[in-house]
Amino acid sequence: MTAWLNGAWNFVFVGCPNAPAENCGSANTTALPVSKVDATPLIAEKPFITYIEGSLTQFHLVVPKVQTNKVGHSTDWTVDDTTALIYDFSEVYVANHRDTADIINSKISSGLHIVFQPGNYYLNKALTVDTPNQVLLGLGMAILIPINGNDVIVTKGVEGIRIAGLTLQAGTMVTPASVSTTLL
Repeated sequence: MTAWLNGAWNFVFVGCPNAPAENCGSANTTALPVSKVDATPLIAEKPFITYIEGSLTQFHLVVPKVQTNKVGHSTDWTVDDTTALIYDFSEVYVANHRDTADIINSKISSGLHIVFQPGNYYLNKALTVDTPNQVLLGLGMAILIPINGNDVIVTKGVEGIRIAGLTLQAGTMVTPASVSTTLL
């Protein structure tokens, strides 16, 4: 950040170089309330899809590695095994809105990562993720909707799971929780 022009409410800057000084915003000052954390303690960036240079048909799922005490943005967008886990699309199932929970769960239990195309996914049971480092990634507006009062996603306490880009919508029946999980 090269300049800060203030704003209207409370501000929190985490891992942001050149952030304004902290200020409690008391009545004795005209400065706005600012909270500041010098470095992001732990960050797990969102997975994304990329292709092999020179070919627009060979895609990969890229899962950036967890970073600690991160300051600023990435200046090097190199994707390799030192910065990310890289999965060939033979290790990925691309779900569509016509897939049932049973179909998606069978792909999850076989160890595949799941990329959800845009659409409404009406699920009669929870998606159960029990493989370490598995990815559920929504593209566009991928919306998971329970239809029987069921959970939407349940994890089994395994580490490294990434769930990103999904909207979890309430169904018409009472649901105990949208996601039951232990993260990182």
